Amino acid sequence: MPLLAFILLLFLAITTSCNKDDSKRLISNSVDRDELKMMDGSAASHGVLLTSSFEEENDLRSWQFEANPGALTRSSEVAKSGNYSAKFSISKKDALVSGSHRAEIKTAHLPKEAERWYSLSVYLPSSYSNDPVPESIFQWHNVPNFKSGESWGKYKFQNPWRLETNNGRLVFVHQYNTVASNPNSPVNSKAYDLGEYKLNEWMDFVIHFKATHTAEGIFELWKNGTKMMTITGPGVYYNDETGPYMKLGIYKWGWSGTGSRVNNRTLYIDDIKIGDENSSYNDIAPLNSRKADGALLPVVFALYTGEHAYTAKNGITYQADDYYSGGNIFRTSDTIGGTSDDVLYQNERYGSFSYAVPLKNGTYEITFKFAEIYHNRTKARQFDLSLEGLEVISNLDIVETAGSKEALDIIKTVTVNDGVLNIDSHTDIDNAKLSAFHIIKK
Repeated sequence: MPLLAFILLLFLAITTSCNKDDSKRLISNSVDRDELKMMDGSAASHGVLLTSSFEEENDLRSWQFEANPGALTRSSEVAKSGNYSAKFSISKKDALVSGSHRAEIKTAHLPKEAERWYSLSVYLPSSYSNDPVPESIFQWHNVPNFKSGESWGKYKFQNPWRLETNNGRLVFVHQYNTVASNPNSPVNSKAYDLGEYKLNEWMDFVIHFKATHTAEGIFELWKNGTKMMTITGPGVYYNDETGPYMKLGIYKWGWSGTGSRVNNRTLYIDDIKIGDENSSYNDIAPLNSRKADGALLPVVFALYTGEHAYTAKNGITYQADDYYSGGNIFRTSDTIGGTSDDVLYQNERYGSFSYAVPLKNGTYEITFKFAEIYHNRTKARQFDLSLEGLEVISNLDIVETAGSKEALDIIKTVTVNDGVLNIDSHTDIDNAKLSAFHIIKK
């Protein structure tokens, strides 16, 4: 056995001998992130740097951690695949860790302007009740600009990307700036509502980013196979000397104040993958977020004209209205026939409007969703829709086609060549309208 490996094993034996349950505790060690190996015993391929499903005891040793003893364990209570997952538990009575209440595993930081793919599955048990004080369930954190004189002691911590649970909803927070370093000054911040979280079921996430403040910056996030976010261009990340590092688990900073209605938090994480710039969605995504034949799950974007994200009965999550120009909103609470997802059709953007959705070049299938929720007779509304400047829906009279307050879906194919899908409306009678749409990669 090489001397370095023997010393590492001896160190681990000494540090774990004081507690009989430590065989299941997440262990911190000094594994170099540039030397990550496949933790399930398989060979790396397509740029995949790490898979961690917690089936083997060695899975735990690929992670550093910030947690109290016993807060991170390998658990057989629930599992996304196999028999084990990582369990994260914190209590308001716990001692603070790094100045706050947390139980997190983490990687080391990435090189400057690194490009990476990540995937993981998260399970929130029935005890995970709604709380107005949020917590992070995964985040990326930057590090001080040491060459510019910053240090861990003199440095304003910022997590440029984090997913929060906040009073029953999933909220993604993006913080950024474009200055030459990350100074001790406020940064820009934007929150994205990703819809309600579900209890007692696994949620799959895929994240792709290039961590740079330049025009080449990109951040993409998929939830349960549906793309929820695309951020591009300057301001995706800070102009820092190095890239960020990832932290997964529970970080509840708000327990230091008032307003929280809970005293304990527990969640589970499983099937973590990390890939480099040579990976793709299909290399990283959990199995049930892909087709059985291994092809990319087709839904790449979904949107409806409501105020909050909505997950349909078929599992597609439609983000709240965005990427539009012009038009107005009308809503109803009336029942919509021909669908079990009334919410998708009870909202509409009407008038003279357009959408500009960022998409990679390629051929797509788009499903438009309509319901006539204002008129109850034919010839009261008639309109056209165009894709990429080409009229694909002409003289549509929804009542004549489907009836009043009845769901109507129309599918069209389009090719994108400029990185943006353009949808434009034209009114013939009254006002053009659109309730929702989702996009499939052909």
